[in-house]
Amino acid sequence: MTQQVASGQEQTPISGANTRRWVTAQRHEVVAGAVAGISNQVVCHPFDTVRTRLQMTSALAGPLHCAKGMLRHEGPLAFYKGLSAPLCAQAVYKSV
Repeated sequence: MTQQVASGQEQTPISGANTRRWVTAQRHEVVAGAVAGISNQVVCHPFDTVRTRLQMTSALAGPLHCAKGMLRHEGPLAFYKGLSAPLCAQAVYKSV
């Protein structure tokens, strides 16, 4: 069975192997978007953490002073505190 398209050409409906190819392509796009969102958060979240700490206190001299203090007193994982919520949100946001 074929469908008539506005331009007068016949188009075959999506079925069987074509449907599987289309679903696979859509799945790849969703996964690629989720990976992009996760990568974005992993790279940018430390900068957001430093910025937030700078906004919370006036005792810090600047971003480098803040980052050095975080690294010295709390360790490297301090830059990733609170990462889980934005990570999940960006993975969903970018995948859609």
